[in-house]
Amino acid sequence: MKVKPLFSELDRRRRIPINEVAKVTGFTAWTLRQYALDGTIPGARQAGPGKRLSFDRDLLEAWWQEFNAPKTGLAK
Repeated sequence: MKVKPLFSELDRRRRIPINEVAKVTGFTAWTLRQYALDGTIPGARQAGPGKRLSFDRDLLEAWWQEFNAPKTGLAK
């Protein structure tokens, strides 16, 4: 089962700001920041005035697919 991408393929941005990622994932910005800082979500970078956090789109999409992938195996 394929998971729906976070962003449209027509959206060609390479970096996505944290507030937009929060809207599409349902996580709060605070939670996303914590996940980024501990390495749970790859591709986070702080840059620019105010050190705003953004995510590399390709790495974020790959993480999202893995995060939402159906778990295999039977629970015992």
